[in-house]
Amino acid sequence: MRPVITFFVVVVLLACAAALGTRRLMDRHDDPSNIMLHRWLHDKLELTSEQRAAIEEIEADFAAEEMRLRANLSEANRQLAKIMREDEAYTPRVTDAVEQVHHAMGELQKLSMVFSA
Repeated sequence: MRPVITFFVVVVLLACAAALGTRRLMDRHDDPSNIMLHRWLHDKLELTSEQRAAIEEIEADFAAEEMRLRANLSEANRQLAKIMREDEAYTPRVTDAVEQVHHAMGELQKLSMVFSA
């Protein structure tokens, strides 16, 4: 019985870490220093109007997809917490919910890599 409880505690800690990591990423996104750096970079690149339009379209696409993926991650975290409250043990449902959180996190990471390449 003791290994089951230990494993359950580890899963809870992982879920908390995922939630905190998500929150930290979301807070960093709105950081004024990041916004100022972004504007400064655009100014220093001396882009043509066509280039600015192209970048604005790419950034709008990124922002929309990022918002969708962040919502998916938040929902996956909520579902994991709900299932953990309901099951009160490490069950196959908890395993599936943890996998959904990991999948959502991975999709968000992939988006960042695709748009930064």
